[in-house]
Amino acid sequence: MYRFAGVLLRSWGEARRLERAGAILASRRLDLLQGWCGRSLASIDVQVKVEGIPPTNGLLVSNHLSYLDIAVYSSVTPCAFVSKSEVARWAIFGRFAQDAGTIFVQRGNHASSRRAAWQIVENLRAGLAVVLFPEGTTTDGSRVLRFHSTMLQGAIDAGVTVTPCAVSYAVSGGSEKEIACWGDMTLPLHIRKLLGQRRVIARVIYGEPLPATGTRRVLTGQARDKVVALREELLQTARSAALHQ
Repeated sequence: MYRFAGVLLRSWGEARRLERAGAILASRRLDLLQGWCGRSLASIDVQVKVEGIPPTNGLLVSNHLSYLDIAVYSSVTPCAFVSKSEVARWAIFGRFAQDAGTIFVQRGNHASSRRAAWQIVENLRAGLAVVLFPEGTTTDGSRVLRFHSTMLQGAIDAGVTVTPCAVSYAVSGGSEKEIACWGDMTLPLHIRKLLGQRRVIARVIYGEPLPATGTRRVLTGQARDKVVALREELLQTARSAALHQ
């Protein structure tokens, strides 16, 4: 708990010093986020294991279990995120998200969606990696929900690839649902549960990039099928590891 608080304070101070120094390049913001996330995960004993090749650009699409997914993906490779607008109002974490150049979307607001779509294209054309959670919400991990196709149009417009990826968690003496933050669970409650875990293993797997061609609905369907398969592969890995403990 104290290690985590110390990391937050140091990262907050670093962000404020850079802010006073003037404008920060988008790529530099992503590098900073990667450092903050890596140190934060280490401070709460979350170990990240990676399969596949993490891309350094293009659109990445993944299942979504928790806000922790953002820290996990960012710790592996510098990347921007598309997130619901409510995150910007979270205490401390919301400011970090803004500092890192997160693209915020207000659900049900068409103007906000159009603005976010254009920001995605700008980031992709600048050669950055952007992570999208097309389910539009977090789940308990029991299944991958239907993917919303709107934001995948950005990959087609920017002419970049779409990399399917998946995330899962293993908890010492518990289940993945103890890490998932979904439904009516509040952020403070989930953080207390997370900090109470003895050890968490986060597994990330990256699939082969898909060409962003054709219609966005077809592309979305292809991406979801790949994510579902990758997610099942991760779960099989976790089950095998548990048997050999």
